[in-house]
Amino acid sequence: MSTINKIFSIKQIYQSGRSMVEMIGVLAIVGVLSVGGIAGYVKASHQIRTNKIKDDISHLIANIRTVFYTQNNYKNLNETTVINSGIAPDYMISSDRTSLINRSKGSILVKSAKTEEDDEGAFIIIFNGFDALTCREIASENWGSDIQTGFIGMTIKNNGDLTIESSGLVEAKFDTTETTFNSIDLPQSLITQSYSSCDCGHQDLCSIAWKFI
Repeated sequence: MSTINKIFSIKQIYQSGRSMVEMIGVLAIVGVLSVGGIAGYVKASHQIRTNKIKDDISHLIANIRTVFYTQNNYKNLNETTVINSGIAPDYMISSDRTSLINRSKGSILVKSAKTEEDDEGAFIIIFNGFDALTCREIASENWGSDIQTGFIGMTIKNNGDLTIESSGLVEAKFDTTETTFNSIDLPQSLITQSYSSCDCGHQDLCSIAWKFI
């Protein structure tokens, strides 16, 4: 091989090597951007879903109050009533129309509860099946801080579903505990405690119950 050909071959190898390094660099940048984009998309999607759940809770509360307004109490309030009276939208209703389901695929429970004036003067709503992040964002929402807002109390569970009975909110008077909060204690003095109560990791084992009038 002539000296000129050798020089030409070495130049080709050098140029090819540089192009490969550049390509690897470009691919690395694309990979980083892709990972960041996916993470951003997942976070945004989660936030959108959480905001929709908050809206679902607020609308459900408003609809229950509207339907039962003329009765002055919540006698006969249950999941069947909510389904048959049109209080809940179709996407909250199971395919066999026997139960209520939230956007996290957990159950929704509703039932009347006691006040000092009426054994069915208030109602409880429960959303089961949250992950920790969703639970924390919803629990830290300002649901009200006095009786004027209609919010009476909230219970959080991080190891499985709540029921109406296990919520601790049925009776007219209930004690504030590590997982049950009176409206007068929220959202300021116990907000950190309610936030930590949602420690169910990445499993959908967190649940929240609210009591309203």
